[in-house]
Amino acid sequence: MNKMLIAACLLSSAVQAQQVAKLYPDDPTPLPAQPAEPGKPAMPWYGTPWEFGYFAASTADMLTTLDIKHKPLGYEHNFIMGAHPNDAQVLGYYLVTDAFHLFVTRELVSGGAPKQVIAAWEVLTIGTEIGYVAHNFSIGLKFSF
Repeated sequence: MNKMLIAACLLSSAVQAQQVAKLYPDDPTPLPAQPAEPGKPAMPWYGTPWEFGYFAASTADMLTTLDIKHKPLGYEHNFIMGAHPNDAQVLGYYLVTDAFHLFVTRELVSGGAPKQVIAAWEVLTIGTEIGYVAHNFSIGLKFSF
């Protein structure tokens, strides 16, 4: 199971890196804001640091969710995964939600959405994930493999 978890995390990171590279092929360091060029988003840096922040928070949430199986009285509140999800259900859920987040972010950035909309999307989703992690830690869950 540990090998499957590591493979899933590596795959998620590799897919994200490929998507970011497709969005900004001519930008070796997409951190500073750059002026808009025809056909390119005005703020290319939204594609990387915010996404890495989301994926870090999502991975922390996934790892604490995997700890539920070690708590006999614990249960998952997410109705999609069910009260007592197995490792495959947890990994599958997070792979799908991470892919969805990447897709929405890519569409917002490449579609030229206002930077405030992109920032609101990122802050809202990162904040939600951090809230879940904080709750999980508050009820005694820890990172688990």
